[in-house]
Amino acid sequence: MNDITDTILVNLKIISKIVPYNKLKIFNNITTIEKEGLAALLMRWYYGDSRTKTVNFIKTIVGDSINVSTELMNSTYITNKIRKSSYEETEFTKALSTLFLIRTEMENSKVGIANLQKTYELDIQIISQLEVIINKIDGHIGIIDRKLKEIQTEHVPEQPSVQPQSQQRSVRERDQKDSK
Repeated sequence: MNDITDTILVNLKIISKIVPYNKLKIFNNITTIEKEGLAALLMRWYYGDSRTKTVNFIKTIVGDSINVSTELMNSTYITNKIRKSSYEETEFTKALSTLFLIRTEMENSKVGIANLQKTYELDIQIISQLEVIINKIDGHIGIIDRKLKEIQTEHVPEQPSVQPQSQQRSVRERDQKDSK
């Protein structure tokens, strides 16, 4: 993983921990969760935090998550079905692991986003924007899941075909008749 991926994962984890009536505080690229109260209200006003800033921040994190996971799914380490070296196999495993982590944290972040909808329950604009974000997450998780399933089926070793006993018996009987 790299710093960008780490930042995405950390921010998705923070978003997932939002409970109803808590708000995000974003200051100097540091994200925290604030509980309701007069002090929090004054600090949010002082630092210019707002519902719109929160929604835009979440859109950015989700967009970055989608971009990074799409890059991973399209990377040569994932798309190349023949891995000739241990290095390629290691990079495949790292990419797959990172993809799965991003998928998991995107799924978990939906809880915090839904809780923000409760926080801003009287603001239909913000609620709707958060709903669109959740829909984007769901859509992209579906894409990731299809890719993971595709990868899984590519890595299942082929099983020798086993004929049902009735077919085996008829083949044996035919062979016996042919030998007479």
